[in-house]
Amino acid sequence: MIEIIYRGRHAIADFAGFSVAEVRQNFGEEFCFTDKTKAKLNGYKVKTSLEAETCLSDGDELSFAESKSLGSFIVIIALPLALALTSAVFAYGFVNNTATLTVSLADSNFASVTGNTATQPVMEVFGSFKGTIGASDLFNIEPAADFTGNLVATVTLANVDKLVKCYRVMILRIEARDSSGNIVDINFDSYKNDEDYTLLTLSNGAVKLSLPGPDNYTIKLKSGYYLSHIYSDSWSSGETSPIIHCNIGHR
Repeated sequence: MIEIIYRGRHAIADFAGFSVAEVRQNFGEEFCFTDKTKAKLNGYKVKTSLEAETCLSDGDELSFAESKSLGSFIVIIALPLALALTSAVFAYGFVNNTATLTVSLADSNFASVTGNTATQPVMEVFGSFKGTIGASDLFNIEPAADFTGNLVATVTLANVDKLVKCYRVMILRIEARDSSGNIVDINFDSYKNDEDYTLLTLSNGAVKLSLPGPDNYTIKLKSGYYLSHIYSDSWSSGETSPIIHCNIGHR
């Protein structure tokens, strides 16, 4: 559909797919085009010799004007589909109304996450040393009672900038267990086995675990190891102790 505007006059017609020459022919007499009336398509002049092979598409803007004319003729392609699809010339208007959506407001977040400090491993770090990191529970995740979606846990090493001063390498194997203690299939191979873990390292800094809901979950440190730099008197507990952060999202 096109909207035709000229000196306050309005008309609607369907000219998508027509050529510039056909528009000129249809409206030239009505709007008194002269030999000096030139066409512009999307702001660019169209040579008279090319008007017959220049076709209009949805979204194009076509105008006709004379350099000394007080008015112009403007064609705009593609009006909203709310207008009736017709090539007839007619005046139009619109009506409107409002709709209110009914919302059930919950009284809690969709899930909660708490740190689990019951079984934290103890790391004794020497310089130029390869050490192991024992298993431990890291976080408990509990969705709201009425939440039925899937969860995504993002586990992050929050102080990598400090850890790299002490460690050359740190590898943490992160896994998830459901409320029955069963391992969660986070690698989506349809098998729940010892390979269902992801590696959190100094290089990647963060990992995501997809958790099908609804259920309560525990994010666990399965195991890990580290390689330390040569010992330095400047080492502090903030540079040797990993700080792990967990953020819960939903899908």
